[in-house]
Amino acid sequence: LYVKNHIEFSRILQIGSSKTKNIKKIYFDLEKNIGSAEFTVSNVKINSAADIHNKDKKFIIKNIQNLRSNFRKVID
Repeated sequence: LYVKNHIEFSRILQIGSSKTKNIKKIYFDLEKNIGSAEFTVSNVKINSAADIHNKDKKFIIKNIQNLRSNFRKVID
C-alpha cells in the first residue's frame, strides 16, 4: 500500500496526521477464505520490508471498523 497523501490516509483511518506523516509504504499479507466475508492481514511492515511490526500476529478484518482499529494498533 503506497501512501501518497498522509493527511487523507490519516483521515480515512481516523488517526492523527502526525503519526502517519512519515509513512510512505505499508507492506502486508492479505488472505481471504473462499466463502467467507472475512479477510486476514498478517506480516505488517511499515516503510521497510525488513521492519516487521506484529510479525506473528494475524488481524481478522470483518469490516472497515476492524481495519481502522487494527491499523491504529500497528501505527501506535
